[in-house]
Amino acid sequence: MGKVKNLKGHNGYPELRPTDTREDLEAEIKRLRNELQQIREIVSTLFQIVIEDYEEDMETSPEAKEGFSIYT
Repeated sequence: MGKVKNLKGHNGYPELRPTDTREDLEAEIKRLRNELQQIREIVSTLFQIVIEDYEEDMETSPEAKEGFSIYT
């Protein structure tokens, strides 16, 4: 009996079917792990950008300067 190919789902990714082989499932897991790692790297980079921007804003804000007071 021939293997049924994965059909593209509504999200553009192959849908898993009961006829998929173990190798198909392992390949899909590997692909998803790779995609998850890429997402983690993107989130980490964005987080670093936000933190650096926040720290830079704090260094240049009047409140960050020593001795600054709105009452003087």
